[in-house]
Amino acid sequence: MVELNEYMLRWFVTTLGIKTPLKADREYQFSGSKSDRAIDMCCKTEAKVFVFGELGKKYAHTNDFNTIGCIPYFQSYIHPTYPQLYGVFEPNMSIIDLLFNCGENSLEILLSNNVTKTDIQNLIK
Repeated sequence: MVELNEYMLRWFVTTLGIKTPLKADREYQFSGSKSDRAIDMCCKTEAKVFVFGELGKKYAHTNDFNTIGCIPYFQSYIHPTYPQLYGVFEPNMSIIDLLFNCGENSLEILLSNNVTKTDIQNLIK
């Protein structure tokens, strides 16, 4: 099952045109949980910014990130709307729904009104 999920993830990333290289967490052997795991990820990957979902505010120890020179960023994801084939827009569908309905515009739609790589790069300047 892990292999299928990884294959699908790589296919979706390629189809969307995302150029960021993917590495499996098994390559790093991250340890800890919640904030400690995120800290370990930052240390082992030499990350300068760690992007959390909005709920990360409940468990992230921001001072620990500052200590290792990594900026914690809390994204409040705004679910985009897009044209669907039938009826009223139905949110929280899979990436497959987005790709079938919007094709080559899918990545732009996913990123609309949300943090981008450029936004993150501007944090570390």
